[in-house]
Amino acid sequence: MPSSTGHAERALVAVAGAASLALNLATATRIPIPWLDEVMFTDPAANLLLGRGFTSCAWRFQACDAFWAGYPPLYSTLLFGWMRIFGFGPLAVRSLDYVLVVVAVLALWLAVARLDLVPARRARLWLVALLLLGYGMVFCYRSARVDCLGMALVAAIVLAHTVRPIALRCGMIALLALLLPLTGLQLLVYAGLLGGLLAVRHGRALRHELASGAAGLLGGMGALYGLYTTAGVWPSFVKESLGTASIAGRGLAATLQHYDRNLGGVLKDPSFLVLLVVALTLSARQRSHGEPLARSPLGFALVVAVVIPAVLFLSGVYPVYYSWMTYVPLSIGVCSEKRRFAHAGLVLACAVGLPLVLAWSAVDWADRDYRRLEAALHDAIAADDRVFLDYPAYYFVKPRAAAVFTDRSLKHMTPAQAASIDVLIVSRAQLDEVTPVLGGRWRATGTGIHSRPGRDTRVSIWGPRYDLEVYRRARDG
Repeated sequence: MPSSTGHAERALVAVAGAASLALNLATATRIPIPWLDEVMFTDPAANLLLGRGFTSCAWRFQACDAFWAGYPPLYSTLLFGWMRIFGFGPLAVRSLDYVLVVVAVLALWLAVARLDLVPARRARLWLVALLLLGYGMVFCYRSARVDCLGMALVAAIVLAHTVRPIALRCGMIALLALLLPLTGLQLLVYAGLLGGLLAVRHGRALRHELASGAAGLLGGMGALYGLYTTAGVWPSFVKESLGTASIAGRGLAATLQHYDRNLGGVLKDPSFLVLLVVALTLSARQRSHGEPLARSPLGFALVVAVVIPAVLFLSGVYPVYYSWMTYVPLSIGVCSEKRRFAHAGLVLACAVGLPLVLAWSAVDWADRDYRRLEAALHDAIAADDRVFLDYPAYYFVKPRAAAVFTDRSLKHMTPAQAASIDVLIVSRAQLDEVTPVLGGRWRATGTGIHSRPGRDTRVSIWGPRYDLEVYRRARDG
């Protein structure tokens, strides 16, 4: 029988969601400093918003004027609509993920109650805390990437499973599954693996739901192929999607050699590692008491925690922003079997997430103030400038310049495009890397922004701070 959610529980969950949203909005422009992936996913939406078409100069294998096919388009399309309402800038762009993660967490909380996966109300509150505070989750919703959309869709599919009329349930699952390949191909693999594990676990009991999900996934791939084939950019999409990020492009030996980077979803998510220890401890207790582990949510979560990272790693990469794929099931499994002795582990899993990130960033909080960059670059850009920049300057420069280029565009930049660039906004170290490609002579304008020297700043995406100088091309005459 489904667990009921009382008024007090619903109120606490609502407060947790609102507090998460408020805290993230209040600190949105401080952490992290705008970075590579954020600009890559924002740029197509920004160009569409600014009337420059669905194009991007932030991807390696596509020309700046080509129909963008660097990634499945759903997130950037959604972001375009979001920016039409809330405007362009770091707060507006990042707020989309803050909302999506709260939606995902609320959907999962309601689903586990309806499915009786986590019967205890207090344990469900722990689940909400783990999902809002865990390190890998924080990385997803603070990094302005596509992952929170995928998380929200998966959560919606789980919630759709609680709908009683089977025709409506299967229709909702098929529609939501159709959107997964349009969000990211890794979700196609993830959904396929989860479906296979569920089929082994439940046999024919879920045959209608699994068939509906499979039909939706096939429909989504068909829609993706049709869109990019019609636009004439399917080969570019394949190259961007597989490229050097897959085992086909990189090779098994290189994949295994760089396991520390390619398996970051396990090795670089301390919340997952803590929760895995808690889960193994609980499973050992189950076995010692003769309780069946194989049929429990915890047993299923442990299988997922092994299978998903292994397959994604061996097929390409399992970075920290994929860790939600195992952290979410593991959180559900642990909370379904939670015992009082596990409280310390749950507290630690939460503490090494958002609290740790905020504490780390508080040390140089003033240096991270986006208003410093706005003030420093206030008079640096003219409307007809064509600018090559490092990612931290992206949000300020993008709507003010005629064109913006990043280091990802160097690979396909034509000599004419290189010669047309008027301004560089880069670090001093990057200046020596890009000027041989761009050619010409460059003069420092004396404008820039720097942070105080101090600790090593190369810690994930949380470390870098503002360090930029403005240079102008010296035109003859």
